[in-house]
Amino acid sequence: MLILYFICCILQPICLPVPEMITVVWGLNELGAVPSFVFGVLGTVMGTGLMYQFACKASDWIITKLHYEDKIACFERYIRHYQILIVALLFVVPILPDEIIGIGAPLVGISFSKYMILAAISKTVSVGMITFSEQIGRAFSINKWQVIIIELGILMIISKAIRLIEHRKLFNENGV
Repeated sequence: MLILYFICCILQPICLPVPEMITVVWGLNELGAVPSFVFGVLGTVMGTGLMYQFACKASDWIITKLHYEDKIACFERYIRHYQILIVALLFVVPILPDEIIGIGAPLVGISFSKYMILAAISKTVSVGMITFSEQIGRAFSINKWQVIIIELGILMIISKAIRLIEHRKLFNENGV
């Protein structure tokens, strides 16, 4: 069952038409919280990385064959200014499917290393939110929506930290 769950998590951001929440809840019910979380994060991050690499090689074909032109245009509008924050939020909040994010990221110039860091952080938050929100809520006497708001706040703080690091790096490279 663990191997099947892991494979489903890898395929999730590539080709599975099932929402991530359904896959993770299935893993949660079959395997328990910790294995569901660990293999869910590892699998979805691996799948997301594979989709990014595949998109780098075949993005034009994917977009036209799967008729993703409108969704890619939507993705580009979302991330024009706040690249890091928006991509991270799109991973967590299911506005666009992960395969669209994987196809769109190389098209708008997000590097593979930055993309994988965002994917790892975002998938840790999103899978963790699904698997542990009930336990966290009970431990701190808060409801699920408060847990989600706290996790999104943490994601925003991490995003700001990444942007600060990038600005410092750019500042240091320019010698100003």
